[in-house]
Amino acid sequence: NAGDQFWRGDMQQSVRAFSGVFAAPVCPLKDDQSIDESGIESYLRWILSRNDVRGIVVNVNAGEGTVLENEDRNRVIAIARRVVPSNVKLVAGICGNSTREMIAQTQAAQAAGADAAIIVPVRDWQNSRAPGHAEMLYKRVGEATSLPLIVFQSVSAQFDTPTLVRILDVPSIVAVKQAVPDIGLYQEQYRAIRRARPDVS
Repeated sequence: NAGDQFWRGDMQQSVRAFSGVFAAPVCPLKDDQSIDESGIESYLRWILSRNDVRGIVVNVNAGEGTVLENEDRNRVIAIARRVVPSNVKLVAGICGNSTREMIAQTQAAQAAGADAAIIVPVRDWQNSRAPGHAEMLYKRVGEATSLPLIVFQSVSAQFDTPTLVRILDVPSIVAVKQAVPDIGLYQEQYRAIRRARPDVS
């Protein structure tokens, strides 16, 4: 019916918007560890000189996002927004010690000009792997912001397949950053994502 056709069209737009090459640049710093604003701008312009880049991901591991102070994270997003054109997605990494802190970071990232947020699970969960906590983090962040969310899946924050599928219940999730080293698990989770949320990149 018309509603199904609309949903499928909207789903395909979501997949297109968050597919392709998304570069995660380092964050240039000065000798005193302050943000090198002109360095960031020139570096991003160099990356964007390639016409196949569909997104820029700041404030993740490569970009010092797990160690920057919140004020500096927001500055990096604002600097990048000045350089990154509107047709290229600007994704902000979110990493903190509590759900409350990560909600505040996500809201600040949106205010600074981010188009989406990639959510790195709270550090306590990475140590404890408490059941249900990862799903609740994504649910609460998703309820607190209108930004599209990207799941962060890596060696240090690796979800088992049932947990990952439950996380995908959050409707604002548009993509999964999949960096697990086990190719068998990668294939298992790829198929599970496709079954549960074919709209997710």
